[in-house]
Amino acid sequence: MSRAGGWTRIAGMVFVLAILGMMTPALRAQQGGAAAAGRTAGDANKNVTTALKDLPADQLVPTMRFFAYSLGVECEFCHVDGDDSKDDKDTKKTARAMINMEIAINKDNFMSRTQVTCYTCHQGANQPRALTPIESTKIIPGGTAPPPPPPAGRGGAPAAPAAPAVQTAAPAMPTADAILAKYAQALGGEQALRKITGRSITGVRDTAGRNTQDVPWQQVTFELYEKAPNLRTMIAKTPNGQTTATGFDGSSSWAQNANGVVNEANGIALARAKRAADFYEPLDLKQEYTQTRVRADKIDGRDVYVLVGALDGDTPERLSFDKESGLLVRRVAMSQNVVAAGPTQTDYLDYRDANGVKYPSTIKVYDVMGNPMYTVLHLNKVDFSTPVDAGKFTKPESKPQPGRGGRGGQ
Repeated sequence: MSRAGGWTRIAGMVFVLAILGMMTPALRAQQGGAAAAGRTAGDANKNVTTALKDLPADQLVPTMRFFAYSLGVECEFCHVDGDDSKDDKDTKKTARAMINMEIAINKDNFMSRTQVTCYTCHQGANQPRALTPIESTKIIPGGTAPPPPPPAGRGGAPAAPAAPAVQTAAPAMPTADAILAKYAQALGGEQALRKITGRSITGVRDTAGRNTQDVPWQQVTFELYEKAPNLRTMIAKTPNGQTTATGFDGSSSWAQNANGVVNEANGIALARAKRAADFYEPLDLKQEYTQTRVRADKIDGRDVYVLVGALDGDTPERLSFDKESGLLVRRVAMSQNVVAAGPTQTDYLDYRDANGVKYPSTIKVYDVMGNPMYTVLHLNKVDFSTPVDAGKFTKPESKPQPGRGGRGGQ
């Protein structure tokens, strides 16, 4: 697993929901120094011998992070520190066998859908429990305990049978169209949203790795620029002066790491980036989904309607809207490949008003396959009135890097 740093594709406005709700593999690429679009993990890394070699190059590092999360370990559990390509550790050999076993289980039982993963059995422990623990079973001397006697009525006589429960009809769910219409109105209404054609946002992003107790939170500042219909650039600056950026220029999605290397997205990642860059996505959600269904749920004690939206060629998304206000409070998207499947949950908090529309001033992201895994964005300034220079959306040239061998893998 690479320890290279970086920042994930998280930006600042509810109007571009996918920017915050989907940490796509293409924009994770900058974290791990993945190869350019089109290369496989086997092309970009030495000694990847399992099915992982056929993954897109930018999916290898997030997949390794998923392995570490599932087993509750760090990179050195399988890899030799300083040379990931070495096969010195038995745990790495075991991991390869487990990868092949997992793929076979999904192929033979789930039509190759990624239903069984490392987390299915390990659940945060490097040794999964093979036997049911004694403390979770009820040991009854003499065999099975007899059923309890029926409650007595007056004078010790058996109580009369309880009256059958009255069946009440479940409350009718609102339609997806009604939920999305209420959401647009809660943001300020279509007319107010259409008046805005560009925005600039500045803020602070706090991040932490898998163990937020032991690893201190790190802070960077960011600038987000967006322009209708589908232009977006986000620039992040660390305290030591490192700068990274991501963007969508109307046709391509790119990510520039701290060394100046620019990688581009393709396939599903490019489709996600295109949806993310839709300046008026709250008004276009209805057209994005090929099929929707609605159910009721609760988040932090508040009633919400969960809209599950199916997408062409991608996993469904779950959007949770506050029942009373109509505002979006949570979005969950999945990232998965042949051996890993993990959610990205984005929570939208503390809505405020600006230019007649609402936006969440605090955004929390939890990404199982991301680095960092935990992210909190604080939007300090939102400007809808100052025109955004078109030059901010130009994809930068990738800086050449000294030649070096690829990293190791499974």
